Amino acid sequence: MKLDLPPTPGLRLGQFGRVTVPLNEVASVRVPATAVVLRGQMEIVFVVENQKAQLRLVKTGKRLGDEW
Repeated sequence: MKLDLPPTPGLRLGQFGRVTVPLNEVASVRVPATAVVLRGQMEIVFVVENQKAQLRLVKTGKRLGDEW
């Protein structure tokens, strides 16, 4: 892909760059990294349901800072 950019200090003709273009949005739930328990290859979180802790297997995605 070629882009026409306005003159910008530090950019030179023919330079290489990478661009990420989001194609769609996906709903997700963010949790603190400390809430995810790793047991072997399993990723687990505990949720409270009817005042009891329930174990849930999850598949984590991209980690952003200290959140999954």
